[in-house]
Amino acid sequence: MRNVIPSFACDLLRRETGAGAAEFALLLPIMVALLIGVIDVGRMAWTKMEVQAAARAGANYALVNAAQSFAPVEIKAAVASATGLAVTPGEPVKETGCLDASGATVQPCGGSLVSGDYVSVPVSATYTPIWFDPVTLSATAKVRIS
Repeated sequence: MRNVIPSFACDLLRRETGAGAAEFALLLPIMVALLIGVIDVGRMAWTKMEVQAAARAGANYALVNAAQSFAPVEIKAAVASATGLAVTPGEPVKETGCLDASGATVQPCGGSLVSGDYVSVPVSATYTPIWFDPVTLSATAKVRIS
């Protein structure tokens, strides 16, 4: 009888029946946080692509309708109808000149370069992540209309 109690206590200390459940319970919050982070980054990337698509839709509208006139109100309407997001179209800008080497800004033409008319269509939208403060995502599309 004397050896039964110590061997029973030793058996209890050696058992690993709940070790997997305890490890899972410790790792579950970390895995869920990572999963939510991955989903959130994916949603933000999708929102950014939608904002870019809306800017391109406005620039495309300006290009297709360039022969008629430059109509900022109609360009903004094309931007707003291009996506289901609540985007904020900026004021379209018409500039005359040549693009610089980066293609980002219009500057006066030099030498034998022929100037053209360019329309820039800025668009922005607010994205609210699950855990952090809202972020403003913006895009600008620029197209030569003549």
